[in-house]
Amino acid sequence: MNTFSITTRKNIIATLTAPLAVIPASLVFTLFSLITNEHSLSKLTSEAFILILFGLIYSYPLTVLLGFTSVLILRRFKLFSFYNTLIIAVLVATIVCSFIVLTLSIWLLATYYAVIVASVYWYVFHKVANKI
Repeated sequence: MNTFSITTRKNIIATLTAPLAVIPASLVFTLFSLITNEHSLSKLTSEAFILILFGLIYSYPLTVLLGFTSVLILRRFKLFSFYNTLIIAVLVATIVCSFIVLTLSIWLLATYYAVIVASVYWYVFHKVANKI
């Protein structure tokens, strides 16, 4: 007997796995920062750890609260596409940044993480969860 529908199971799997995309996104950001700036590797390693930690702290609750519900709403109106998911992610990043601190660098970093997490969410929902 299945307790949850297929859509609910796919949403749960995508909600639990998509925020983990913050880890490689932070490492890519740190590598880009290492190439473009003249920082030491030890300083960038500690900064990468802090980015990963804060990224996970923010991305899990936002994915559960806003990502999961936006997917339900988009599916209800049959608008759940990759581009609509990215638009919602950028809007959520803009709203969250406007409540915290509105600087361009913080907004760009939050948008970068939001787009990565939304992309992975959409991919897991449509490609990976179908095989489980």
